[in-house]
Amino acid sequence: NTGAGLGRAIVTFSPDTIQEFTVQTSNFSAEFGTTGGGVVNMTTKSGTNQYNGTAYWYHRNPALNATPFTTSSNNSPQSNRRQHQFGLIVGGPIVLPKKIFGPAAYDGHDKSFFFVAYEPRYYYDATQGTQLLPTPAMLRGDFSNAVRVNGGLAPRDVVERFALQNQIADATIYNQWIVNGNLFTRRTLAAGQTFPAFPDNKIPANMLDPLSQELLKYMPTAGEYFLADGNLRNYVSETFIKNLEKRLTVRLDHQFNSANRLSGRYTQVPIRGDRGRGDFQIGRDEINSGGTDYSWSKQVLLTDTHIFSPKVVNELRLNYTFGRFTKNFPPMFDALTGRNFSTELGLPSLTPGGLPEFATGPASIGWSLSQQNENAEHSYGIANNLSWTQGNMSWKFGVDLSQQRLKTIPMFGASGGRYEFNRNPTLTNSTGGNAGTGGSEFAQFLLGTYNQTTLREVFIPYYYQWNSAAAFAQNDWKLRPNLTLNLGLRYSLQLPRTEKYDRQGAFLPELAKEFPITQPCPQCVLPDGRTITTALVVPFGYSGRGGRSRYIFPVEKLNFEPRFGFAYAPRLFGWNENSRFVVRGGYGLSHAALTGMGRNPSPDFAAGTTDFGTFDTRS
Repeated sequence: NTGAGLGRAIVTFSPDTIQEFTVQTSNFSAEFGTTGGGVVNMTTKSGTNQYNGTAYWYHRNPALNATPFTTSSNNSPQSNRRQHQFGLIVGGPIVLPKKIFGPAAYDGHDKSFFFVAYEPRYYYDATQGTQLLPTPAMLRGDFSNAVRVNGGLAPRDVVERFALQNQIADATIYNQWIVNGNLFTRRTLAAGQTFPAFPDNKIPANMLDPLSQELLKYMPTAGEYFLADGNLRNYVSETFIKNLEKRLTVRLDHQFNSANRLSGRYTQVPIRGDRGRGDFQIGRDEINSGGTDYSWSKQVLLTDTHIFSPKVVNELRLNYTFGRFTKNFPPMFDALTGRNFSTELGLPSLTPGGLPEFATGPASIGWSLSQQNENAEHSYGIANNLSWTQGNMSWKFGVDLSQQRLKTIPMFGASGGRYEFNRNPTLTNSTGGNAGTGGSEFAQFLLGTYNQTTLREVFIPYYYQWNSAAAFAQNDWKLRPNLTLNLGLRYSLQLPRTEKYDRQGAFLPELAKEFPITQPCPQCVLPDGRTITTALVVPFGYSGRGGRSRYIFPVEKLNFEPRFGFAYAPRLFGWNENSRFVVRGGYGLSHAALTGMGRNPSPDFAAGTTDFGTFDTRS
């Protein structure tokens, strides 16, 4: 039940579905491996000879919630958690009444049982934050009375009214551009020159980017000024999530005879989580989204338990787990089925639908996320354990075979990209680039001169696969009534990741070569006057090509994992006869799983990030 993409549980269970569970944090037996932490085992309930059922409703709302801890004396946050959790559980013998089923009637008492648990859960949660948004004058490019304070720009008179003079910094906007029709060309400065300031600190109307002006209507509207933790703010924002999930577990058990029992379980957990901020609302205004998470996981488990003798028991388990996890846009702008706001704005996009993100500084418009991707993972497992009790020893032998597959399609930058105006607030409107004074990130947005943009050039799906096998022997030896030894050995073989089309690899520094650089090369002159004349090029080696292995690192074939533990209850001069004092200890070696390191492909051959430019150029 551990994910291939992320090391976490794929399907989850409601508490009333669990018969028992164990948590082993350390010193676990050789039966368990591929973990660097603990082991959690859960056994689900089964039906019995009597019909039993449970129905419940769990509810939370802001009126009943405690106030979150805060050190702020005003504008204290509120607990906005609202939750509805329902449950319906029923189990018992499988009985097909003769009156209804006729010859197909069946009485499953003492033989066949069912157990069904259904749990829908809805919850809403939100956190509050504060922002300093631009004034109506600033939206028009008028920064004539603006000064910089913590968090953004504000009118000087407002800052002085709140006695924040100690925060005031330069907010002069400098003109680094020459207008050529509808394009900008960056000015070339002579030695010692700086860029000129805009007259009266106002950006001329002909230099305001039309696209930026069009996007302003999606920015929240500023309100009255107030102080939050000693900083000037004029907007209270709310970031929230609405989550709906429906857990379903169905289990069937059949007792063929006193020595053989077959169990089958099916579990599915579909989840949809809508995230948003500000005035976001599904079906009305979905621009300022926080993304929509889709999760669809299901698991099938078959277990056959056979008692060969009072001393020998065998358990065979077959398991299939599927998980589809997507960080997408809200339904209106779904990447595959919705509107495409990017193309509506005349910006590039690779998907039928989607949203771009504009990080303006004071606030963001739209949405993007570096972890935005489409994932589907499949896990297949076969495990067989044989238990044998002989005298004061309990032996256990087993094998474990598994295969995990992950299909991942990175979508960050594909459905519209991310345009960042706030990465360097003074890059394109200060006295001189990175080292200049003055400037404002929001002024950069109004000019349409971003610092950096991330745009994906092509969709590349990746198909990863991991295969593993393990075998173990474990002996729990009750050497004396007050001393038990746990002795075990596990062998684990984990084959490194492969990619279906060998879209993976690594740089090969041992094959690096030096090449001459064509001269003259002004960019090759160092500050001390020296000129770089050669470049060292390190090649990239694809797996499975040029005689290389399909694995990106060698297979470790000697992964033996010894386990040792003991439990000793000392008895001295009649003390501790009831064994209330026990000393336990152990040693074990375990190899962590090669999976679960992330759903993003590595390397990703389709990622693309460019430096600053304008909406009209990608220079």
